[in-house]
Amino acid sequence: MQVLPDGIRSSPGYGATVFAHEADLAETCNVVLNMRNRSELVTRIAGVSSLLAGTIITAGMVLYALADADLETAVNSGDMAAYFDAAVDNHLLVVTLFLWMIASLLIVAAAASLAVYTRSLAGWLGTASGIIGASVALPTYLTMLALINVAAPNGSREVAEVIGWAASRGDWTATVLLLSLTPMLLSLSGAWNSQVQRWLVALGATAALSGLTAVAALFGIVPAPAGYAILLAGPLWLFAAGAATLRAAAPTAP
Repeated sequence: MQVLPDGIRSSPGYGATVFAHEADLAETCNVVLNMRNRSELVTRIAGVSSLLAGTIITAGMVLYALADADLETAVNSGDMAAYFDAAVDNHLLVVTLFLWMIASLLIVAAAASLAVYTRSLAGWLGTASGIIGASVALPTYLTMLALINVAAPNGSREVAEVIGWAASRGDWTATVLLLSLTPMLLSLSGAWNSQVQRWLVALGATAALSGLTAVAALFGIVPAPAGYAILLAGPLWLFAAGAATLRAAAPTAP
């Protein structure tokens, strides 16, 4: 170890120089600490938003099944009268649609947080996909609420058939964007370590494949029930990504 000569250590400028270097080092440490805290905050937002979105979507699917009023079935069968009978004063159906609107916004929040954290092209593309999906989902579910609260009590079946067809297709479009394309893109954003990344890419690819299957089901290329695989793969990715992100954001012991 080198030792400075006494003459240098006792010179008037030596103490000031050391003090200035210490101040610069302290400022650098504060900047690094602030950046780390911001990264942890962003990743926590992404993780919590993903978990909440997955939970809300799953709860909504359970409530939708209990509501026993499926618009797509009514549109495909042409029996809007039966749908109106089931939808009038159906509070479970109303709650379900509100929950799905909230879930679409949470997916956007999670995607945007991951994009800010990774600053990757895949992250920003995933955010764009989520924003477009939410932009389709919100008016679609509001249209469904209008069918339930306005058209159904008045029995306006002719117009409702057209609106119902558009709302049903809008629902599937939003679902494919939010639960298929967005997870696939975010899986490639590089927000996790290599081992977790591989698992999430595999789940994202499964979600993407299920989204393609849903699109094929809409055009009658594959049986309609096959399209519902997206309702399992999408939330599963949200749960996995949320848990992995929160674990990565947890502070490590010194």
